[in-house]
Amino acid sequence: MSKVCGNILSTPRGPLPRNQLEFLLRMRLPRTALTLGLAMLLAWLAGRWLGSMPRREGTAVPVSKFLDASLALLGLLLGFTFSLAIMKFDQRRLALLDDTNAIGDFYTCATLLKDPVRKQLQSVVRDYTRLRVHLASGQISPAEFENALERRLYF
Repeated sequence: MSKVCGNILSTPRGPLPRNQLEFLLRMRLPRTALTLGLAMLLAWLAGRWLGSMPRREGTAVPVSKFLDASLALLGLLLGFTFSLAIMKFDQRRLALLDDTNAIGDFYTCATLLKDPVRKQLQSVVRDYTRLRVHLASGQISPAEFENALERRLYF
């Protein structure tokens, strides 16, 4: 019997090997946001402290509105870049979750079949899942993945 626990497919022999995306799936967003917020606050305080230090005579930096506007635009550009990166990560995470759920559902539906076909189909699903994990972790190339699928599906 198999079951889907979160996003990891468990088999009678235990959970499948971990891949590189597991770290990203387990990342705690509140902790990460708090850490980044504290880092930004510390950077702001350090900049304020350095800016308030007295300067030597003759080294005064003239204030430039062009520099201020350029830095503001740079900040906006960085903000939009990170926003797009986070959206892409979320889309990949959701696609992975959908794919994992589909494999688990198919494996569960295969348990409804009669015995000789059920065992064979469940074996094919387990092999396919192992191949996908190896592909995601970089242990095999996409061409090797396709060749292994063709060999397994036309047994």
